Amino acid sequence: MIHLSQMGRLLKDQVCQNVSVSLQGSMSVPQHTLVSIHFDGKEFLFDTNESVCRKETYRKDIIIDEVTRGWVQAWSNTEENFITQEDKGLIDLASTELGIFIKQQEIDLKFKETTKELQIVNHELTDAIRGRTVAQKMLEDSQELLRKLISYQENVRDEECSRIAREVHDDLVSELARIKAHLSTIITDNKKSNVLPDARLVEAAILTDTAGETVKRIIESLRPVELDHLPLWEAIEMSSTKILKRGNVHFEFMIEEAVESIEIKSDLGTALFRIFQEIMTNVVRHANASMVTLQASLYEDGLTITVKDDGHGMIAERRSDPNSWGIIGMKERIRYFGGNFTISGGSTGAGTTVTIQLPIEVDFIGLPRRSRIHYQQSAGACQPVHQS
Repeated sequence: MIHLSQMGRLLKDQVCQNVSVSLQGSMSVPQHTLVSIHFDGKEFLFDTNESVCRKETYRKDIIIDEVTRGWVQAWSNTEENFITQEDKGLIDLASTELGIFIKQQEIDLKFKETTKELQIVNHELTDAIRGRTVAQKMLEDSQELLRKLISYQENVRDEECSRIAREVHDDLVSELARIKAHLSTIITDNKKSNVLPDARLVEAAILTDTAGETVKRIIESLRPVELDHLPLWEAIEMSSTKILKRGNVHFEFMIEEAVESIEIKSDLGTALFRIFQEIMTNVVRHANASMVTLQASLYEDGLTITVKDDGHGMIAERRSDPNSWGIIGMKERIRYFGGNFTISGGSTGAGTTVTIQLPIEVDFIGLPRRSRIHYQQSAGACQPVHQS
């Protein structure tokens, strides 16, 4: 039997090998350059011929949790150094992305192993001492531990992603900017001297811009900028709009002004943001829907949020599948905050409705109860179509 950790090792080895091959082909002078990746005592490279002359020219460490686990290294098979600044930027980017991938994989593998162990414990307790008070208490404790574990895992991942995003922004983005500045200066000086700039310099400047945009996308995927610069509900609206636009799905966003007036804690806000990201992504990937409506309302017993699509629906077996980790994760994150997460619908063409209920204590005195902001979103810009 192969443990999850062993499977993770196979995946990491395969990824390291694939990245080394890809980097080898991306070097400016691949025929005179050899790229190798060292990770956890193993070396991965495209050319395994040990007789090839190796002259180290550039190396970038792979750092995970402030510990150097390996490095990406470029060699020259001649006495001349063919490694360019663009090559170094690619190596820097590759080492950063490998660190992110492997850290996330290790977190996910640990999470799955622990979750599986907790599920086994739950089943054993339920079968062995069902009906006893002790059994019920232990079962409740293990479920609470599972919810805390899920919340902890999500918080660790968010914090780690934020840290990596900051480091990538502070280090890699600035290095790319310096490379672009040098290239622009050379091109400008050539033009002033009535010298046609080398096409490779122009192409390198374009590739630097492309690399910069790639880094920005990586940073945004690690830590969505909406959460840093917008109120929660505006961030949710903008993120949902962006995701649904990829599938050309019409979007209606309806929220009571009272909901926008209440203060939601940061950890709950982050959880809601991530959950709506996953819901909208699932709609685009699986629902085959043309319309999605998100509605948030405030009642005496708390906050109720519904997301409804007009897609082909989700069958009951899929909603209750114990291997549907995405659905289980969303349910447990909401339960951690004392709420309830349900999915209804399933008939062909009837669509799917996700309902989230959260017990938020609110003093309704002075809060607007009837005003509702209703946004309609299509492939174009968002505009208010009704406000009462």
